[in-house]
Amino acid sequence: MKLDQGQRHLMDLANREANLDGWAKVSKVVWPLIEKIPTELLEKAPSDDGGLVRLTSTGAAILRYT
Repeated sequence: MKLDQGQRHLMDLANREANLDGWAKVSKVVWPLIEKIPTELLEKAPSDDGGLVRLTSTGAAILRYT
């Protein structure tokens, strides 16, 4: 699976901004970009104002080794 630089950056931000449960808030403006990242890498919980994302174990491994 090949991620572009923007997707990698969004995953880094989700990891850095995560709360104690691992969820990071995403704005409505950024949400369309998040939707393009495979669900194997990010858990997604959409809402009216954007949503929440959390790295999966596969997503965390990819961040660690790339």
